[in-house]
Amino acid sequence: MALVRGQRISSGGCISRLNWVGARAPALIEQALGYQKGRLSLGYAIGLLIEPIRANHVEFGGLTLRSGGREGAPLKDPEQDQLRVRVHTRMLQEYGSNSVARMLEDLARDPRNLTGGERIVKIYPVIEHKGDNPKEEYPMGGGGPQFILTGRHDFLIAAVVSGDCIAATAAGWSVSVAENAPYAGRERLAKYLTTATI
Repeated sequence: MALVRGQRISSGGCISRLNWVGARAPALIEQALGYQKGRLSLGYAIGLLIEPIRANHVEFGGLTLRSGGREGAPLKDPEQDQLRVRVHTRMLQEYGSNSVARMLEDLARDPRNLTGGERIVKIYPVIEHKGDNPKEEYPMGGGGPQFILTGRHDFLIAAVVSGDCIAATAAGWSVSVAENAPYAGRERLAKYLTTATI
């Protein structure tokens, strides 16, 4: 499904914070989030969370160093990969369910989630998830914060980035996010993403 700038979409899955993604070149976002090299080469959409997180529909995923929010390196076999211990499960074991529930409530109430440089962001690659080899598809990322939405939440498609690195915003203007793109354009996009709303 092709996403359109300005569209409102309901999604679950892995999310991070904007300052970890930013207005960077696609290859740098791949490295930061732990996507296979070239995953964003055909383009992607930048989704911004626009509704409060529901504490009972989110889990801690550790850092993007941990593929899929699981401990250890990703494995080639998808079934074996699913057996890796989830970061959230380990937290429940170590801290107890009451403590983790309080941490999730704190996360859900965090004012940074919906605005500013640390707001919650989700990347939607044009190249879809295959799932047949997690080791190749989801290598170790750069170590940014990672959470997992177990229930759908609403996101604004604030920008759609084409395969030639042109980011078209919901506000109606476009800039390049290529590695050699002028700083001023990427700075404009970065500022826009901190405040964009539906």
